[in-house]
Amino acid sequence: MYIKENKKHLFNCSLGKDSTAELIVAKRLGVSIDRVVFADLQDADFPQMKDMLYKLQDFIGIEFEIIKAPFTFEEKFFQPVKRGNWIRPYRGFPPTVGKACWIKRDMKINPINKWVKSNNLTGYVRHFGFAKGEEDRLACQPDAVSLLIEQGITEAGAREICESEGLLNPLYNHFLRLGCWFCPKKSLRSWYMLWLHYPELWQKLKYYEKFCVWKLTPKYNTDEMEQLFITDKFLKRHGFERPLCICGESIGGENLCQIG
Repeated sequence: MYIKENKKHLFNCSLGKDSTAELIVAKRLGVSIDRVVFADLQDADFPQMKDMLYKLQDFIGIEFEIIKAPFTFEEKFFQPVKRGNWIRPYRGFPPTVGKACWIKRDMKINPINKWVKSNNLTGYVRHFGFAKGEEDRLACQPDAVSLLIEQGITEAGAREICESEGLLNPLYNHFLRLGCWFCPKKSLRSWYMLWLHYPELWQKLKYYEKFCVWKLTPKYNTDEMEQLFITDKFLKRHGFERPLCICGESIGGENLCQIG
């Protein structure tokens, strides 16, 4: 345990259920929450993230350190790649396969690490929201701890903890996992939810897709997904009812009816 140690504590928070539960558990156990750092992914984040950030700050009782990369997603997206194996006119989305994600690296991990070093916080106990069963992820973080793992709390348990305090990110109403709104590693179910509930973001997705050299998923582009989403086979497989507007037309993405 880290309650009685004379050390300061720094928490990484993404506003997902696990990192939020890590903060809640720390507060319940009396662990000193000295600083909390949040990487603002700017235009790569769902707009709703800001409301959740303010709500969690009020609960914890301190102002979070909000770190931003010196560029936006769109600026980096349209930068040409002139070296390496994937030379192309635009960087585009992160690849759909493998672990390489330039957004996670350049807009989250690197800015936070730079901030930690520049503020001489390397001596702080670093907290990451890894649940029971994710010990391998924790092992990749030097000098890091997780109260969730220490307390034997699973991802399901983390969700229950957030719900008990009214601090479960509302995005979980539509998505099983959070991340960038356009993350290429989304499941088809999550793409469907984006298409149905976030039509403005879906239109942005279709715009960016025109400048990317690979498909958003290994199998489908946005046009193909739109056709898939209205098939009985897809809806039945995922337990969805056919979405209808008051006019009787299917809704979602560009199919939103003008009546309402």
